[in-house]
Amino acid sequence: MPPVASWDELRERLFGTPYEVWHDGIQEGRLDAADPQELRAALPEGLADGDWVAAVAARRLADPSLLPVVTARLGIGGGRFAVEAARTIVALGGDRAAAVSWAVDALGWGAWSDRLDVAMGLRHLPGPGVVEALLAAVEQDPDYLVRYHAAESLLHLGGIAPLDITGHPEVFADLVAGADREPTAEERRQHARAAAALRRLLER
Repeated sequence: MPPVASWDELRERLFGTPYEVWHDGIQEGRLDAADPQELRAALPEGLADGDWVAAVAARRLADPSLLPVVTARLGIGGGRFAVEAARTIVALGGDRAAAVSWAVDALGWGAWSDRLDVAMGLRHLPGPGVVEALLAAVEQDPDYLVRYHAAESLLHLGGIAPLDITGHPEVFADLVAGADREPTAEERRQHARAAAALRRLLER
């Protein structure tokens, strides 16, 4: 088979159309069936485009020689790309502090869907700064789904069972306040109580 000329072509061959990737995600194991040389050749284009799938692919290859091309994107972009690229930089032995700082910063801006992706991804980057950022998201983010996934990431980081936040009614009742609208001042106080309750669970 001739080499694929572009990252987009390789991505679609491995995982389907952009809509399918958005809707269904990816099966990372399919990267193992790709030609490593072809994958390495296409990765810079995908990373330059800010494609989170390219960041995952670089991590799956586990080749430290890819670190410079991933690190070159450090601080550029947000959402899932930021958190996946940060994870890849750490996995390949790069600057953990800088990578985690980038991902933590991405939790505070962008569309709600971008912040949600970061809230979920940060559970794979343990550390005090990550915990504090997730607690802040539980307390301050106006979107319920971001608060929800930030809370579940905290449960994962703390090894707190059950990992489903609905299994912690002392947190969930306050977390869900204002879920269907812009939170009121009283509902924001409830979110602060949810964050405080999570902190207590983490400190046990």
